[in-house]
Amino acid sequence: MDRSRASYAVLALLVAASLAMTVWVVGARHELGQVEAEWAGAPACTGASVKPYRDGWVIGARPAMSCRITLAVTNRSGRDVHVDSVVAPGLGSMAGGTAVARTKADTNPDGLDAELPVDRVVRDGRTVKVTLEIGFRDGACGGDDADGLLSVAHWPEVGLSLWQRTALVPADRTLYVRDASGSSCP
Repeated sequence: MDRSRASYAVLALLVAASLAMTVWVVGARHELGQVEAEWAGAPACTGASVKPYRDGWVIGARPAMSCRITLAVTNRSGRDVHVDSVVAPGLGSMAGGTAVARTKADTNPDGLDAELPVDRVVRDGRTVKVTLEIGFRDGACGGDDADGLLSVAHWPEVGLSLWQRTALVPADRTLYVRDASGSSCP
């Protein structure tokens, strides 16, 4: 009898642990899903034009340009959430487009996407602003498609964490960059 009680106790502990893990994972995923990232306005650029385009703006990229894109990260989760990073798909140091993310701390090893560390807490019901800077890629030569237009939907992504769980939340806009440098590929 003692062995069967011990077996039931172990089984009950395993079921309870499994249930707790499920609640933890599902709960964190739900809470992180209540965080939104939105562009806080048009890109602020020097050395480049910014014009309305489709659902946002298009940046007319030129050498030596500098553009700041500010995101408003809003937390409606009921918990404080940690903003770990901003990921800029297609704007890493090894990507081939006209634009590149400007950062001294690119943590993405593949070089195709830029990942910028942030380390901020967004309290429940609050909004924090995070700024990403992009520039003209040295050696760019005429664009990213037949019209010289780079477009990346739901750009950038904000890396979040809660309870040791992580998520990437895409922003609400598409990044449009058109090569306005007049250069062409050889």
